[in-house]
Amino acid sequence: MTDDWYNEGTLSMYNYRTTYAVGLWQRILYAEGAYYPVGGAGSIVTPFQKQWIDCDFGSGTRIATQDLQNRWGLEADGYVGPLTLGRADNNLVLIGDYNTATQLVEYRGRAHTVQFLRVKSNGAYQFRRVASDGVTDGGWNTASYSTPGPC
Repeated sequence: MTDDWYNEGTLSMYNYRTTYAVGLWQRILYAEGAYYPVGGAGSIVTPFQKQWIDCDFGSGTRIATQDLQNRWGLEADGYVGPLTLGRADNNLVLIGDYNTATQLVEYRGRAHTVQFLRVKSNGAYQFRRVASDGVTDGGWNTASYSTPGPC
C-alpha cells in the first residue's frame, strides 16, 4: 500500500498535539524503534516503548520523530507532514479483510510489526489502545484530529 497517508494533516507540538492521530504516529515510532530520551537533558536514549503511547505530541515524541526523520534521510524538523507520512506509508502492507467493514493492515517497522484496521468506506485507520498494564493491546481507536479519550 502506498499513498494512503500522504495527504494527512501535519502533526507536531503545535498542530493536533493531543489527538488520536498522534497515537497512531506513536505506534509508528514504536514499530521503528525510534530513539526517545528518558530523563531530561543529557539523558539516556532508548527505543520508543509501547507504554509511552499517550496521544500527546510532547518533546519526547518530537525527538523520536526527528531521530526517525534523520534515519530516513528527511529533514529532521520534528513535524509529521506529507513527506514523513509518505515515507511511513511505504511500510504499510495490506493483509486482507478483517471483517466486512475493515481491512487488516500491517506496518512493518525496523523493530516491530504493528497492526492497524483500515475502514473500507472512508480509509480511516484504527490502532490498538495500550492496555492498563502498559504492554498488551486493548480496544481500537480511530485515528482522528479530535482530542482523545483513553489512548
